[in-house]
Amino acid sequence: MKKAIFNQYAYEVSKLFSLDQKEIFNKGKRRDIVGSRHMLFYLCYKRGMYGTEIKKYMNDSGYNINHSSIMYGVKCANDLIQNDKDYASLIRKVSLCVD
Repeated sequence: MKKAIFNQYAYEVSKLFSLDQKEIFNKGKRRDIVGSRHMLFYLCYKRGMYGTEIKKYMNDSGYNINHSSIMYGVKCANDLIQNDKDYASLIRKVSLCVD
């Protein structure tokens, strides 16, 4: 069940960032790609997924990442939410798109 939610978030985030969904799971370091991953981590974490679950789903999608990097991404997204109303609005928009 959580895997389906992860996939929905990945789809919505890729759409929001105008990325091919595969780009989120590539090792690209462009700001938009990294930002999309951070948003994905944050959304999943706030939905109740543990870092280890997110790590597994990322690995299943071809992106090998460690737990601490996921938690760092959650922190970065949370900092943006606190300081950028537009970013916070985007988070709410994506959250509403996923059942």
